[in-house]
Amino acid sequence: MILNIVFFLMGYAVATLWEHYLHKQILHAPTKRANRWKESSFSFYRFLYKGYYSHHVVHHKLTFQQHYHLQFNSQKEQEKLDK
Repeated sequence: MILNIVFFLMGYAVATLWEHYLHKQILHAPTKRANRWKESSFSFYRFLYKGYYSHHVVHHKLTFQQHYHLQFNSQKEQEKLDK
């Protein structure tokens, strides 16, 4: 039983570290790297760019600008993004 708990905690720690690393390297990639992904002919890189765009650009730049918990400041702001 103790061994199961230890293995679970080790797996959780490894998964957390990987998530943090990939979040930083892909979803918050430097713009230069993201643009290379966007222009690549290799479909996996375009997939990475879609993740970067939806997270970094939409989530951090176009929404949640003033408040961490409020996606839009007004209905007008939401309508502008929906177009």
